[in-house]
Amino acid sequence: MQSISSKDLEKNAYREFKGLEIVIAGYVAEEGLKQLLADPATHAKASSLLSESVMERAEKPATCPEAAVAVKSGAQFLITAEGEGIYDVLYKIAEAGDAGLTVYLRRIPIRQETIEVCNELEKNPYYLDATGCMVFLTDKAFTLECKLREQGIPAMAAGFLTKEKDKVILSGEKARMGVHRNYLFPPGSAKANLS
Repeated sequence: MQSISSKDLEKNAYREFKGLEIVIAGYVAEEGLKQLLADPATHAKASSLLSESVMERAEKPATCPEAAVAVKSGAQFLITAEGEGIYDVLYKIAEAGDAGLTVYLRRIPIRQETIEVCNELEKNPYYLDATGCMVFLTDKAFTLECKLREQGIPAMAAGFLTKEKDKVILSGEKARMGVHRNYLFPPGSAKANLS
């Protein structure tokens, strides 16, 4: 298994990414939430939504025991999120693979409390720092998800890389309201912060 930092992904450098499935391990936005809560004014604004467990997690460093399990389960690539949000990491993976992607929003591991605090603060949690989260690329996503979950690691087979260039996040349920498509934009672009 090849390990790559999200900071080191270069456009078109990993064409072998195409066609692989995406497994996200670890809760996204934990580090970003920790950074937000370090500001006393922000902490005060969100305090009514915070539980003891959120405060305890904010004081502990993120750890990732996922790699050992992934190696045994046949993951080809491990991308560590470092200092950027999961949407930025996913965009960079697709660009590095000269590919597009389809990811199901409900399959991205995130805590409900994180969503509620971000809603209160008018922040998109998927753009908050995801350090401590890992993205695995594999052709055995379901197997890897199951192995990680057996070890108590939050993980989800979230989507796949495509030959088309569109970078799509799908949300909604087909039977109830139709599928809503959001497109990812380059990290740091004005459009990226609107989605």
